[in-house]
Amino acid sequence: MFALQRFLTCAALLPALALAQQPAAPVPHPIFPHGDATPLGSRIAALLADPAVARAHWGIAVTSIDGTPIYGFNEGQFFRPASNAKLFTTAVAMALLGPKSTVQTELVANGEVGLEQHPWGEDGVLHGYLALVGNGDGNFGSDRTFPYHAASPGQPPPRTVPALQAFDDMAATLAAHGVRRVTGGLSAEDTAWPYDPLPDTWGLDDVLWGYGAPVSALTVNDNEVKLTVTPAAEPGKPATVAFDPAVPYYHLDRDLGWVGTVAAGATASVVVRREPG
Repeated sequence: MFALQRFLTCAALLPALALAQQPAAPVPHPIFPHGDATPLGSRIAALLADPAVARAHWGIAVTSIDGTPIYGFNEGQFFRPASNAKLFTTAVAMALLGPKSTVQTELVANGEVGLEQHPWGEDGVLHGYLALVGNGDGNFGSDRTFPYHAASPGQPPPRTVPALQAFDDMAATLAAHGVRRVTGGLSAEDTAWPYDPLPDTWGLDDVLWGYGAPVSALTVNDNEVKLTVTPAAEPGKPATVAFDPAVPYYHLDRDLGWVGTVAAGATASVVVRREPG
């Protein structure tokens, strides 16, 4: 057996790590000033009195940079954190793992190894199988590169690499070991994390988009495929629809309808539906 390892500087979000730590001693709850007696409290009270937001459930905690409480409103209550949870899981990952921690995605071979001095046999055939084992690398196979940053006006766009480049790199390394053919096929394993790709609190209309992609220990290209629609040269003709990357696993059902091309300035609407599963 051998393993090819891909190392990655890790800022991965691993909420489960926090559960594995020993419980810390209770931290005294800070006392926050309440009410509208202060200028900040008065401004916040006026904002929350607006009928457009008055019926919402608000929780506010304002501190100075050293943690000194400045203002509070329902700050001790529990809230559904939504995307704010990313701030805490990122902080936990950085605190427990550190910025130099790495995650390994492994290509593991198992099977007949041939002669000891030529573990793949002189014919370059692996008489066994290969397993792609994921351990939580959120950037594996992605076209994004580190460090992540958004495009800024007047600045060059973020550097990218071809999607699925990691597979080409692994294949090249495998060939460098003398492997030319595999008889047992390839499997993918995501068992390092509990299997919960789509939490039950997500809406079905979210899973169509990149921010609602399923999550697992084996993520490839951010677990998403981009769909590009290009109009034809003249109105009335069908548009061109293409997947990126163009993997044959996904199929576009053109029998349910097609995307046409309208004249310049006309109203156009494209509807995409993806059935669960």
